[in-house]
Amino acid sequence: MRRQALAVALTVSFCTAAPAFADDVPRPDAAHLRAASEQFDAGVVAFRRKDYEGAATHFEAADAAVPGPKALRQAMRARAEGGQGAQAATLAEQALARYGDDESTAKLARETLEKLEPLLQKVRVTCASPCTVTLGSRAVPGEANLVWVVYLDPGPSSLHATFPQANGAVSSNKAIDARAGGDAEVSFKPKPKPKPAPPPPVAPPPPEDPPKAVPEHAAPISKAEVPPEDPKPDEPRAEPSKGISPAFFVVGLVATVGLGATTVWSGIDTQNNPGAAAVMAQCVGKGPSCALYQEGLSKQTRTNGLIGATAGAAAVTVLLAVFTRWHGAKAPPVEPTAFVFDHGGAFGAAGTF
Repeated sequence: MRRQALAVALTVSFCTAAPAFADDVPRPDAAHLRAASEQFDAGVVAFRRKDYEGAATHFEAADAAVPGPKALRQAMRARAEGGQGAQAATLAEQALARYGDDESTAKLARETLEKLEPLLQKVRVTCASPCTVTLGSRAVPGEANLVWVVYLDPGPSSLHATFPQANGAVSSNKAIDARAGGDAEVSFKPKPKPKPAPPPPVAPPPPEDPPKAVPEHAAPISKAEVPPEDPKPDEPRAEPSKGISPAFFVVGLVATVGLGATTVWSGIDTQNNPGAAAVMAQCVGKGPSCALYQEGLSKQTRTNGLIGATAGAAAVTVLLAVFTRWHGAKAPPVEPTAFVFDHGGAFGAAGTF
């Protein structure tokens, strides 16, 4: 309900402003009214949070969706409260030009200018056709117009204009060394677009040599008289490499060494923690359910698993060594050997190295 009431209030405010909508200007549709209402509502929330710059942005968006004095007054207040005097004074000039006969809007605009104008540089801008004005990288809010009045903070700055009716052409930048209380006039016209460079000339193709005339008395050359081409020596063909990359053997070797070290540690840990003496001392009469016995049994199982994994990794590493593509002379045949015992294993390779 609050948003609908605000939309109605905005509609009444916008439609009662004298110059807002002439007979030949279409009135805002529901979508524009809804956008203006939402932006105005967001501006009120931001203003209450003292986010003055955000509030001004929302109020200016509401005025762009449906032009009206109420949103423009709120944007002017937000810019002034946020310390953006140049933007507040620029909005005040727009308010006087658009809604000078609205008493509350004109009063706020004059008060704003009386307070801020002595501190800013005033610039009157005229355009060859309706334009929008950009200050530095910030666009001055408002629709395209022939005349603008903008205010600048003291210091170096630059202005340029964009001409929507000239297919978005822009003007050249004009530098202004702004000073407090200064007054200047600038004019803009669309910058002519550079003519496209002509394509480079295409060079004509070189003339073809005319065929040589063969004398009538010249005898045809037989195939027997054509000297045979020198036979080319047979080029050595690269034999396809056999075997796998040594990288696989290195990975297998590293894995085998790592598993072997882990197996040694696990065996030592099984022997020492908890140890046979401790199991016998604490598990007398308790049977296999004794916690210390189960711990030792678990570590023994872990060690046996590591022994098996180490044996498998070693066997694979030996096979990789056999089928690895080693650089240099061809290696003699190597036969891998592996022996697995109850609590360990042995691995090796038979052959001449």
